[in-house]
Amino acid sequence: MCGVPSGLRFDAETHKIIKEYEVPLHRVSNMLVRVVNTGRSEYIPEVQSSSLKKDNVLLVHGKPVAVFVVPLITRSRSLG
Repeated sequence: MCGVPSGLRFDAETHKIIKEYEVPLHRVSNMLVRVVNTGRSEYIPEVQSSSLKKDNVLLVHGKPVAVFVVPLITRSRSLG
C-alpha cells in the first residue's frame, strides 16, 4: 500500500481521512503508484482540466491547483 504523508495542515477529521488514504500498489493507473514504480516524477499543471479523478480524497480535501508527485529514492531504490 502507498500512504500519504501528513505534512499538510487540515482540521482533525480531514487529516484522519487523508492519513488513512491508501492505494494498492498494483493500481498502475494511479499516479502515486506509477511514480513509486517508475521512480519518475509527474507534474499536472492544471488539476481541473486534467484526467485525474475529481472525487479523489486528496483532490477533494486538498483542493490543489497543480500537482507535482516525486518519488522518495535512496540508493537507487524507490521507497515511496
